[in-house]
Amino acid sequence: MSRSSPIALPLVILAASLASCDQRPPPPTHSATPAQSEPASTAPFSAVQAIVARQLGLRPESIKPESTFAALGADDLDVVEIVMATEEALDITIPDEALGPIKPPPGTPPLPARLTVGAFVTTVSQAPKARFSSPKLDEPHDGTLRLAQVGAYQDLSKLPNPRGYELVFVPELSALEAAAAQKLGQKLTEPERIALKNKAVVMAMPPADAAKFKEQRNRPAAPAGTVAPPVQPKAQP
Repeated sequence: MSRSSPIALPLVILAASLASCDQRPPPPTHSATPAQSEPASTAPFSAVQAIVARQLGLRPESIKPESTFAALGADDLDVVEIVMATEEALDITIPDEALGPIKPPPGTPPLPARLTVGAFVTTVSQAPKARFSSPKLDEPHDGTLRLAQVGAYQDLSKLPNPRGYELVFVPELSALEAAAAQKLGQKLTEPERIALKNKAVVMAMPPADAAKFKEQRNRPAAPAGTVAPPVQPKAQP
């Protein structure tokens, strides 16, 4: 999950959270695969354990390597916040594809149900260092908007914002509106646009990070196989 402080986006699991941001999946009845349950011996398990415990309000000792995030009571948005908190605390960048395919095969369990703490620890231990740092996620849960807090716009926009964070839509609001219009086969009405905006997922970022993220998101990708032109030497006077 590419981070850059809160520039951790696009996140692999945010698409799923758009449809179920207010629901938590029940604990899974299936067991994780052996590959998911075996953390690397050098992985920072204690650090991840503490972060997960803080985010979910659990006792650290109750969090085991074989526990899935769903079994711990986490939904998609909880996993997003845990990933962000881990990146901030350990100053790393978790690539988008590290937690699984962006479009898993039909019938694949939701990410919280198939991702174990041990597998996440292994991903964390292999993650590269962050390209730049932002303030640590040590802000109190005092009812104000927190750094990298993720949720529906209608909820986060109502929170006091004493630190001046900016709410960034993920995916971009215009992209959501275009997708919704295409699905409906007609242009959205103003009430429909407002309803979509209120339910859209946003993340709280410092203004500087928000500007960098928007610039990166709006930058057109180079066509495959494109080679930069050679730099011509300046003529000597």
